[in-house]
This record gives sequence, structure tokens and C-alpha cells, in this order.
Amino acid sequence: MSNITYTPGTQNAPFGLSNANAVGANYIGDASGTVDATKLLGLEIRRAIVDTAPSAYYDSLKLMYASAWKAKASDEFTYFESTFGRSPIVASAGVGSVAASPGNVVTQPIVVTNDSLSRLSLNMVVGYNTGEKGTITNIAGNTITISSYKSFGLGAVAINSTLPVITMVGADGDDRFYNYSRMETIERYNYIQFLSRSCRWDRIEQKKWENKGTTDFMIKDKAQKMEQIRFDMLNSMWNGQRGEVSLANGRVAKTMGGIIPSMQAAGASFSSATPAGFKSVFKQSAFATNHKGKGSTRFVHGTWETLDLFAESFKGNPVVRYENGDKNLDLDLDSIKVGGTKYVMVPTEIWKESSCYTPDFANKLVCLDYDSITPCYMSGIPQIETFQTDDLTKGTANGFTDYTVQSQISLEFDNPKANFAIQIM
Repeated sequence: MSNITYTPGTQNAPFGLSNANAVGANYIGDASGTVDATKLLGLEIRRAIVDTAPSAYYDSLKLMYASAWKAKASDEFTYFESTFGRSPIVASAGVGSVAASPGNVVTQPIVVTNDSLSRLSLNMVVGYNTGEKGTITNIAGNTITISSYKSFGLGAVAINSTLPVITMVGADGDDRFYNYSRMETIERYNYIQFLSRSCRWDRIEQKKWENKGTTDFMIKDKAQKMEQIRFDMLNSMWNGQRGEVSLANGRVAKTMGGIIPSMQAAGASFSSATPAGFKSVFKQSAFATNHKGKGSTRFVHGTWETLDLFAESFKGNPVVRYENGDKNLDLDLDSIKVGGTKYVMVPTEIWKESSCYTPDFANKLVCLDYDSITPCYMSGIPQIETFQTDDLTKGTANGFTDYTVQSQISLEFDNPKANFAIQIM
């Protein structure tokens, strides 16, 4: 067979640069198929596949490691909290005031709620919103009798109003005890959730990719399973609903209760605020839920947009003054101190990812006490583990290999009401 002759410089097929294309070259499509391709040329392909997920997403994973993980012996665990140990008395009906009688004691019957009845006893000194005080001297059904201090009267009591228990009182020579009580507890529980992500490669398919792959696709494909299961864990930690779910194979599984649903179930503060009213709402929520002492630290999660609003609310000033040489204006805010407590800003950009969270999260701000949140796992099983199944070469009937990442996570969330959330409208 003789060689092909051609006229140089005319770019006539199959010669010239425009026809010097590897099979699969993008230029063939751009030229609408009017140019040639040859297997004698290979595509120029970069080996490394670049991860384009925002790096800030990965910063959000730090929440899972803010506290040391705690091992549990079972996939279900229960824990208890003690209350403050005293509760106000709540009136279930209103009653009028009783005028003072000089040198005498006056009395007033008050009907109280069933819940109050289980938390009061004789000889408790209670206070009135109008300033008077008296002692409980009789209990008959849901009606308690308040006796005034000598020569003093008793104020009116409105329905659903509260009377604080100031103290207990006793007299010398008493022949009995009047106040008996047992500590009251709140029971909480959670499940440990097990998660899994896998990929499968047929035996010959895998070998072909290993031999002829032009990129690091196989390596990145397996690594991505590890990355995504960590986001599964984070999403469950934030927004998991405790309960039972049905699976495609007819089995059922337990799921953990996450931070937001646990706060909602416990009656934690969830407020909404406009940008103009944000500062006031934040301070009100902070004061109402600060159960820790002076010098404590709480953490405020939100996207950069909500944290920027936070910074503008607390740092912004309608008059910004510059000095000679100033070239930068720092509008970011790392932390603030309100009521003796430090509030640290924590960017949580993953909340903007629609494949993980509903749109409301992008405008949400959540304040947490990390000391009350403990990630949990079932002892004897690794928190995260990877393995692969055997194929034909290991004596099985499987003509494939499954690569699997499995993990587990749950939360022990003490006093959820000591945390709060604000939805920016």
C-alpha cells in the first residue's frame, strides 16, 4: 500500500491542525462535526480531579468534634436532668384583695392548679405581685388558705398569675415537720443512628479503570463516600428527627434526635426578627436562656450573611470615623460579651446548601452551649469504619467488590432550653 499524497497548506482532510484531533476531542463538537479525528492522537487530560465544594462547608464539620465523644453500651440511652427544685404557685382563678385589720391576721382562699398543688406545703411564705406576703395555713383540695402577716392585708390575685415561694418558716416547739419533697427530674432519651454509603465496581470493570483510567477518579470516588457520610452525620446532628423509619427492604431503623428538633421538643426559645429588630431580640433571648455563670462562653451559628447582620447590629455605627493612614474598615465580628457571657461567632455555611438543608436554615441563627451537647456512639463499634467485600478471587460468588463507609452518631443534649434560635425575616 502506497502513502497518501496531499497538498500542503490547504488544511484539507484529514490533514492540517483543524483535523488533528483525538477521538472525543471537544473541538469536534464545536466545529459541528466538520473536522476529522484520529486514534493516533490522545486527549490531554489532567490527572487530578479538583473538588469544587466550598471549603467553608468542611469548616462546619468542626461542631461534631467540639466535645469529646461518649461511649454508650446500647443503641438507645436515657439520661435525666434535675430541676431547680422549686416552682411558683399558679392561681387557676382570680380572687379579690383582703383589707388589713390592725392587730389581726386576715385570710384569703386561692384556687391553684393541679401542678402547683403537687409542689406546695403548709408554712410556705409566698409573695404577691402587689408586694404583700403571707403563709399557707391550710390546703383543702385545690384551695389553699393564705394568712397575712399581723396587721397586714393581702392583695388581689388574677387568674394564671404566679405567687413566688419565698421561704419556709417554723416555730420553736413544733411537734411535726411540714415540708416533705423529693427531687423532680426530667427524662430524656435518644437513639444511636447508623449510617452507610457505598460504591460497587465489577471485577473486570475495576481492573480496566485501574489500567486505563486517565484521572484519579477511582480514588476520589471512594474518598467522596467518606466526605459525604461525615456531612450525613453533621446534618443528623443538626436536624435529625428521633424515631423509626421504614427502609426499602422492609426493615426498620432508628434515627437520632438532632439539635434543632430536640430544642423544639423541649420548648426552647425560637424567635423571629427583622434586621432592624435583631439586636433587641438577640439580647432578650440571650438574657432569658443564660443558665451559666459570669465568664461562660456560648457559640452563635449562622451563615456569613446572618453573622454579618449580627456584626452590623452590635458593631455598626452610623458615624464611621477615619484617621490619617486608615485604608481598611473591618466589619467582621468574632465575639461579643452580653450579661457577662461571651458569644463567639461560628460560620456555618453548609446551611446554604439546598441538598442538605431547607431554605429557612440560610436565615437562621442558633446559639448553643457546647458543654451541654455530647456526641455519642455505641461502644465496641468504630465511630467510622471502612471495608470492602470479597470477590471471585477470594472464593465468593460475587463478581464485584463493594466499598463501604459506615458510621454512627447520636447526641446527649442536656437542658436544651438553655439554647435559642432566631429566624431572620
